[in-house]
Amino acid sequence: MKELHNDGEPCDINEEREKFEEICLNWDGKVNMTTLEHKGYQGSVEVDLETGVLFGKILFVTDLVTYEAHSVPAIKKEFQVAVDDYLATCQQLGRNPQQSCSGVFNVCVGPTLHRAASIRALKKGVKLNAVMVSALEDYLA
Repeated sequence: MKELHNDGEPCDINEEREKFEEICLNWDGKVNMTTLEHKGYQGSVEVDLETGVLFGKILFVTDLVTYEAHSVPAIKKEFQVAVDDYLATCQQLGRNPQQSCSGVFNVCVGPTLHRAASIRALKKGVKLNAVMVSALEDYLA
């Protein structure tokens, strides 16, 4: 099916869908979350396999900011436009844009793990938060 990109250029929806699927699928066929980044904000990228439309939203903010396009280069551009528009809109409204992550979150780990982490913190002479930060740093390394 031939359609036009957002920039007016012709594109083949099936070809664009195949490119996107190739980007998102790893060797075992599991879908990886593809994210974009611009000015400290992250955005999702998903594909509607029936229409070939790529779409996403700015992640980690409670405001709903979405974008869509028909090609990978166009979705990157639309994400950047959405972030820039979000920041400009916040400025016009006289409010601060939300940070993508504040640095504070709650984790439910169950009583056994909570106790074990608390004991580890006590033995090391640090706060429980320091144990959790260390565990996350090790996990993400």
